[in-house]
Amino acid sequence: MIDYKEQDYNRLYEHEYFYGCVEDTLRPGGIELTAANLERSGLPAGSKILDIGCGCGKTVKFLRDQMQMEACGIDKSKTMIMNGLLLDNTLDIRAADAAKLPFADDSFDAVTAECVFCLLPDKDTALAEIKRVLKPHGQLIISDMYLREPSEEPVCLSAVTCLQNLMTEDEIRSIITAGGFVNGGWYDCHSEYLGFLGELIFSFESVQGFWQCLVGDCENLADSKERLKRKKISYYSAIWHLRD
Repeated sequence: MIDYKEQDYNRLYEHEYFYGCVEDTLRPGGIELTAANLERSGLPAGSKILDIGCGCGKTVKFLRDQMQMEACGIDKSKTMIMNGLLLDNTLDIRAADAAKLPFADDSFDAVTAECVFCLLPDKDTALAEIKRVLKPHGQLIISDMYLREPSEEPVCLSAVTCLQNLMTEDEIRSIITAGGFVNGGWYDCHSEYLGFLGELIFSFESVQGFWQCLVGDCENLADSKERLKRKKISYYSAIWHLRD
């Protein structure tokens, strides 16, 4: 696992080029995938939901206003939280760490983590915290990048993205199961992943501009591009239930 500094985790997502290049959310599937996951979960209106890695709170707003959920969110980036509150100061979003959630035990019916789980540096602690704040029979809803095939090739990127420290489905299942959860459905979202990449690249003046923003001033830009292309990357959504 690559070790990054705290500030590296926010650098790309706070970048104005990426922040403004998609209409709703900076992840494959967008709000439509959020809605599909909520439908699969069977959560009734009024359920209490925590969104980990909420960014500027677009999912929290959607859950509250469109799905009639009691939603709140946390994010490590104070800048993203501030931007979200400037857009809508009624949102219940705050700066906090998934490894130390500022909520009481048994607070939520569900926790969502969209394009976030692969970035968590201490997944075991984060899962323990998620388990603590979930009510009995609570759900963990994850959508994220993953590897369709194992790969040991490191990739040099100047900022942390979902493209680093990727795991296979088996690895993800093993970690979350060990954390006290039972899988209630795994869904491959490769078409959403490809559509998202196309949308990102289209938002830049050129494909080269996209790669330069993603890879930065890395000395081995061409090599990093080829390493990424060789990885069998896709996207998934999954619903997990607290083990009885």
